[in-house]
Amino acid sequence: MAEQRRYSRLICVWAGAKRECKLELFPSEQWPDGAPGRFRVRVNRRWLDAPEGGRMYLDQAQVGALLAERLGGPALQDGEVPDLRRGQPVRVPNGRQAEDGSPLHDLTRVAGAPIRGFDGRWHVPVVLIGRGLVHVPATEILQER
Repeated sequence: MAEQRRYSRLICVWAGAKRECKLELFPSEQWPDGAPGRFRVRVNRRWLDAPEGGRMYLDQAQVGALLAERLGGPALQDGEVPDLRRGQPVRVPNGRQAEDGSPLHDLTRVAGAPIRGFDGRWHVPVVLIGRGLVHVPATEILQER
């Protein structure tokens, strides 16, 4: 029997005239064991299920990771969110080097919450003079004390 539930979001990826991938996102609340804010996903009309069997529900970040993997990008790794708060003073590399070859840094402040980039790394928004709001990889940020 055909699926009677309706998806709430549909993601189609095209390469020229050929469809590469189709993701249908169903709110998990449509199932008895679903959790709010998660989705059950059908990829190219096949349910994405847990490796050990049973239903699998994904949050928005996991849906993004799935899409990245399907498009040949890097798999997003689970990792802790960087402990950086809005307004916290930090130093970020500015791309220049001192005479001894060590990198130079600009002193700035965190401008918002960290986000997970398509490359799988955590990025932190900072404000740099002359450049405005820039998302810098969290691994490159040095915290000020």
